[in-house]
Amino acid sequence: MKRFFAAILTVGMLAGILVGCATKPEASSASTPQTASSVSQPASASSSAPAASSAPETILSNDFAGGTQAYENFGISCEIPQAWEKTDLGNGKDYFYPPIDQGAAFLMIDHGSIDGSILDENVRLGFTEGMEKSLTNVTRIQCEIVKNKAGMPYAAIHLKGELQGLTMEFYNAIFDAGDGITTMGISQQEGCGKDFSGDFQRIVDTVQLTGTPADSQAEPAAGSAAQEAPKTSAAETTGQRNALSQAKDYLSVMAFSRSGLIRQLEFEGFTTEEATYGADHCGADWNKQAAKQAQDYLKIMSFSRSGLIKQLEFEGFTTEEATSAADGSGADWNEQAAKQAQDYLDTMSFSRSGLIQQLKFEGFTQEQAEYGAAAVGY
Repeated sequence: MKRFFAAILTVGMLAGILVGCATKPEASSASTPQTASSVSQPASASSSAPAASSAPETILSNDFAGGTQAYENFGISCEIPQAWEKTDLGNGKDYFYPPIDQGAAFLMIDHGSIDGSILDENVRLGFTEGMEKSLTNVTRIQCEIVKNKAGMPYAAIHLKGELQGLTMEFYNAIFDAGDGITTMGISQQEGCGKDFSGDFQRIVDTVQLTGTPADSQAEPAAGSAAQEAPKTSAAETTGQRNALSQAKDYLSVMAFSRSGLIRQLEFEGFTTEEATYGADHCGADWNKQAAKQAQDYLKIMSFSRSGLIKQLEFEGFTTEEATSAADGSGADWNEQAAKQAQDYLDTMSFSRSGLIQQLKFEGFTQEQAEYGAAAVGY
């Protein structure tokens, strides 16, 4: 079941999930990765970062008032608020983003296989513990079987914990569906200003079974790590086989450099030899992983070109991989400077010259820094 545990916690540095974050995660040790979803900042970037602004008052959302959109996939159908924007991140899961002014919140829907039924207590507890393993300072608020208004039983799992340095709350509803389970989860950052638990419950209450999941989930997508991975030796040890499986799990939900993946597998208890075997046989294209990581970062914070390259190098990518990813990211560095300037002014005061100097410290050119200052009124 470990594969699906990792799949649910896209609440890590997944392909663009934590959009709209107003603050940057603090730096963590490069030599001791904390979880599969930990995000680090180089010391040079974090040392001058301004303090986060105080969280706004939280209000209960009522996005259903603006109408609904029909959803059907992964063996279920339901209604979702019309205002929630569906986004395809290319990893086989469905994402919806509710409207917020700051912070992060998203709904993820996914399908996977487990041994048994989610209604079984041991399976449900194992599933919950797998989620908790990827969080720090975690509190289990709910873990029980309930029924929605359509009479369908499901596992309701409600957790609160820290991920990527952010305090997050997770509401999950897991249904037995098709040939496995379908998970619906709303993840919201503390400080985003809204509580989406009410709207999420209304979504869950409309869930009905429709049959087997989408065919696209039955086989790995073309070009996926599972298809591209080289055949393993018949002499493969149990540790190597499990390390390889874990490596694929991690790559299914987030981007890694080769060295970063090896460190993460070592953190999970695999030997260096086993972790290296997993990384080298998982079929990953490290240039593509760097490109994905670059996009992930640009979705949640602003970077200069050199700053993004340094961040990717900090994550373990080579200079060539990091440079190629930054240059191929499609980022408008002037606009990145403008966003960075606004982030700074949202939390502290700067003179025009001071703001330009700060932006140059972050790696922006003189012209980009001046553009950023002008964009915020200087």
